Amino acid sequence: MKTPGKRMSIVVSDKSIKEAMERIYFLALTLSFVMGKTVVKPNCLWRVLNKRTFTSLSVVNRRPPEITNFTQKDLVNPDDVKSESFELPCGAAGTNLSWTWKHNDTELTSFRGSLHYFLNKDGTLIGKKLSSQHSGTYQCIVKDKDTKIEVFSRKVTVFITVHGEFIDSSSKNVTVDLGKPFRLHCPKHTAGFGTVYIWVKPSNIHFSRNEGRGISPNGTLFIANLTQKDIDEVNDGGIMCRIRAGSTFEDSGKLSLEKNPLQKDPGTPVTLSWAAVPAVDELAIEGRRKILYCFANGRPTPEITWKKNGQQIVNGQNSFEIPRHYYGHRLIITNVNRESHQDVYTCEANNSRGNVYPMVRTINLEVKVPPRWNDNPPPSEMSIIIDKNETIECQVVADPVAAILWYKNGVHLQSSSDRIIADGSKLHLRNVNLTDEGVYQCAVENQYGMIVSATWVQVKAWKPSFNNRHFGPFHLLHGHEGRLHCNPNAEPRPKFQWFVNGVQISDGAVNSRYRLLLDGILVIKTVDKDKDAVNYTCNAVNMMGKASATTSFPLLYCYILVLPFFVKKPRNQTVLEKGTTVFYCNANGHPLPNITWVKDGETFGHGSTLRFETTWRGQSGRYWCRAQNGLNVVINASAFLNVQCKYPTYSGLKPNSILQCNAAGLFAHFQGRSG
Repeated sequence: MKTPGKRMSIVVSDKSIKEAMERIYFLALTLSFVMGKTVVKPNCLWRVLNKRTFTSLSVVNRRPPEITNFTQKDLVNPDDVKSESFELPCGAAGTNLSWTWKHNDTELTSFRGSLHYFLNKDGTLIGKKLSSQHSGTYQCIVKDKDTKIEVFSRKVTVFITVHGEFIDSSSKNVTVDLGKPFRLHCPKHTAGFGTVYIWVKPSNIHFSRNEGRGISPNGTLFIANLTQKDIDEVNDGGIMCRIRAGSTFEDSGKLSLEKNPLQKDPGTPVTLSWAAVPAVDELAIEGRRKILYCFANGRPTPEITWKKNGQQIVNGQNSFEIPRHYYGHRLIITNVNRESHQDVYTCEANNSRGNVYPMVRTINLEVKVPPRWNDNPPPSEMSIIIDKNETIECQVVADPVAAILWYKNGVHLQSSSDRIIADGSKLHLRNVNLTDEGVYQCAVENQYGMIVSATWVQVKAWKPSFNNRHFGPFHLLHGHEGRLHCNPNAEPRPKFQWFVNGVQISDGAVNSRYRLLLDGILVIKTVDKDKDAVNYTCNAVNMMGKASATTSFPLLYCYILVLPFFVKKPRNQTVLEKGTTVFYCNANGHPLPNITWVKDGETFGHGSTLRFETTWRGQSGRYWCRAQNGLNVVINASAFLNVQCKYPTYSGLKPNSILQCNAAGLFAHFQGRSG
């Protein structure tokens, strides 16, 4: 029972409506062969149904969104993000687009009134007043608001350059021994990123590095052997550990040094020892920066040498830097490359005492590789003919092995079907149809990075057309099987109907002379020259439309070919010499045969008649009538010509040789003169 004032609504998806309309249109086209009615095209029918509710096919089939400008490098170096702000572009091509950003896989839902994030109209994400909590991955998603098709960028890693804060900023006094190695840790502080550590005096003057002083990447102050000069310089107002990030910094409390007033520097040599060294096994990430730091204690002050696989490293070559103001303690690889930099390194310390064997620290540097394309990324566009197969390949290099996921229009293809098969780095598309159009993305990710491709797959289908396609003339051989080909340009493959002089052929009829093949070929089981020289029409229809082609004289028609056959054959003849001789030979067929007369391999004439006005004995022999009409069949008929001498010999018998005949003729001649 209906409730007064209420209306029932049925919600259906755009996709289901579109698929239903395509099926209805295909059935309507098929019925139109019989009914002879005009069929409304699917895009018209789509719009007629409900303009306010459904998207027209012209919108559905427009170019999908495409991300055209996105940063290709992670922002992981201290200089990449300065002043606690960044700009991440996400330029895109398309129509009626919207942008969404994710931070650490969580959507940034509100930009209005946000203190940290702003979204420009072109999709650029702007970050301001950022802290360490804003570090992580950022990903851009672009959507066509009409078609709902989405594409997404790779995840870019961003480290915000911020300094930590000191937990205890009180001043401290440290007890020391002259002539001994000395280290002073930067006081405890919260974590930061991209920070630079220096030690300064209250007057903002640096407590500078030198051959015997060093500051490690984590801020520890090293002195190879402590001197009274070092103590005096520190105690002149004290020193502070400064953590600097971009244009901001944080200072610790003052630190001073205290020694026993009666203690003097003994001046004795100090054995070499390591104060700071890299780990035995170090990791680096391809495309990023890597820093190795060594500091050695000893008196005299040790010197540091860096080697790779036993060869001394030269500053400025192969992305290696050994900054002078670090006095050799720091080795920087500015842009790590696995092929160039994964190797065995040594940090060697020696001093002026001339030690034969330096102190050596061996480091095995292993380079991990974020995903990168093995050769080229998948194509940005791919056209596939409907009902055909294609494969999208996503060949990458990564260490550790990366996970590969496939998406269509922004939706993860979680499981394979019979037609769309995700097979690791390959996506197989089988027997594609119009619903398979869209943007397919390959997302490759390991713990060190991510890359993404986008391939716009267009499924090509078109109605049958006979333009630039041959339809006839057909050449059929009388008495043999005949085949008429109907091969329009069409995708998907159409269904076919054949007509003879306007009457439809049905191969299901009892004792039918015809057979229809699925590929559009009409088979005439036995060609009859009197029945089959007619006009033929082929109709072709698929889901996109229909077309027909008809044979029509004189341009396109059906040739019935007939093999040559003899109507009249030549007959043997016996004639007297010097008489007239005529052979007759007649042949028929289609095309009309050509006749050639041959004797002993030599051609004597052409046509249906072979005539000798004056016959002589040398022309005796077998003559062949040969007929052919271009159908690779030659027929032959022969007759024998016997030419006899008309003069009798003395014995009254006919001469049996030319010589005897000539003698008889000469005798007859003289006998006539004497008479």
